[in-house]
Amino acid sequence: MRFTFTTGVLTLTALAATALASSGGWNITHLPVGERKTLCATQAQVCVLACGSPELTTKAFCNYTTMGWGCACKDKTPEYDTYNLPVVGRDCEGFAKDCVDKCKIEPDCISKCRDTWQCHTQNAPDSYLEVDSVDEMPAYKFVNKSRTDKAKSHTEVEKDDSSAAAPGLAGPHIASLGAVFLSVPVAALVAGLLAL
Repeated sequence: MRFTFTTGVLTLTALAATALASSGGWNITHLPVGERKTLCATQAQVCVLACGSPELTTKAFCNYTTMGWGCACKDKTPEYDTYNLPVVGRDCEGFAKDCVDKCKIEPDCISKCRDTWQCHTQNAPDSYLEVDSVDEMPAYKFVNKSRTDKAKSHTEVEKDDSSAAAPGLAGPHIASLGAVFLSVPVAALVAGLLAL
């Protein structure tokens, strides 16, 4: 692999994220790589459909290592509910399950989890996995929309794990960093998805 500025930045980002990784709890990057690739392919396909066609899509990517994604249309704002997007919905589901699992058998705790993590609805917490470019590290957090003040409390769902590492970025995998992204020309992506 030829070393370029981009691969150098990606290597440094991956190493920094690995060094600062937090322990425990849900992180979408801990899903099996096959599931992440499928989520990303579906996410990009939804973007193209929301824009109307590959020709009307200027940005449709999903980095299956970091799970950062982006979507932009040529002449309009993409039409979709963010909370229903594949990556956002799956991330919310993971946080919801993690929350309930930590409750053990405490009904009040489980009820709070279900009230907070209303995945796939307009009441779902806001996700911060959307990024501007494929090599940008997303903020691994959700913020509860029902909170109107900035004070943190047990009802605010700020799971900021932005330093969490994506799996498989240390050791011998660094040499393959140039191939870790699902970012291809949109027409080729759609053609590949249709061939599945």
